[in-house]
Amino acid sequence: MFDKTGVTDAIADAVHKILRQGPGLPTKEDLETNLKAALNIAFSKMQLLTQDEFAAQTAVLQKTRAMVESLEKRLSELEKRLDAKKTGNAPRTETQ
Repeated sequence: MFDKTGVTDAIADAVHKILRQGPGLPTKEDLETNLKAALNIAFSKMQLLTQDEFAAQTAVLQKTRAMVESLEKRLSELEKRLDAKKTGNAPRTETQ
């Protein structure tokens, strides 16, 4: 998570510096250039993802979640078999 206050302060500081840049008001081009630079800095601090990166991470998470669920089911079955063997009530398998 990013610090919203820090980003807001950074943008405010950049705008303040732009407006103090010497005699007269800055031109539209100066404002645009400097504001773009300030916003790029702010956005880079936010560590944002593109939609493609987000989709890729979502796919990885879904696959991992499915694997975990499968492994949990398998572990549960193995634990039941182990408990049954310990108590002498081992269930018959196809090979027995």
